[in-house]
Amino acid sequence: MPIYEYTCQTCNHTFDHLARNLLDVAKTCPACGAKRPRKGFAAFAARVPNAAAKACDGCHTNSSCPSAGKFGCGGGGCGGL
Repeated sequence: MPIYEYTCQTCNHTFDHLARNLLDVAKTCPACGAKRPRKGFAAFAARVPNAAAKACDGCHTNSSCPSAGKFGCGGGGCGGL
């Protein structure tokens, strides 16, 4: 379910709205009650891979690597992690 950002055209209040389906839109401003707030652009969250998922750089031979001595370089990631 996407979260959309809205801005009230009357009081300029910015707020988020969780849309449960495509027809679910914010009908009023929660701050002043004005109708038809304007849908804006909101940033989205992207999943960032953890450090263990970085491209293989020979970390499996480093003693600080959790895969050291257990797994070989899996061709693009840290062994079996």
